Amino acid sequence: MKSRPNSGFSLFLQIFQWGIAVWLLWPLFVLQADRMPLWRMMTGILLVVIGVGRLFYDSIFDFYKKRKEQQPLVALLSLIVTITLIAALVGGLLLLFVVYAVSRLNQSGGDNN
Repeated sequence: MKSRPNSGFSLFLQIFQWGIAVWLLWPLFVLQADRMPLWRMMTGILLVVIGVGRLFYDSIFDFYKKRKEQQPLVALLSLIVTITLIAALVGGLLLLFVVYAVSRLNQSGGDNN
């Protein structure tokens, strides 16, 4: 059984990463910001995508990593593919949210005329 000496530090980094992501995206969650800076939103989304991709990779593919020894290149490529798929999923969800918000704005604008 391997001991992980830096597991406390690793846990702290994970909590710090998620805390920063929530702080960056908080105006988007509460919808109180008139104009949210694009850099803030993109940085928060990037942190969420990387965090979810790592969590998915660690939890789902951990079973396969234990079953047989993988080469580092295969592990790196599967991590990149996982993060890319999560990014595509988050991008699609954001696109659906924007399309829904624009259609609601158009409907409300048409009622006032």
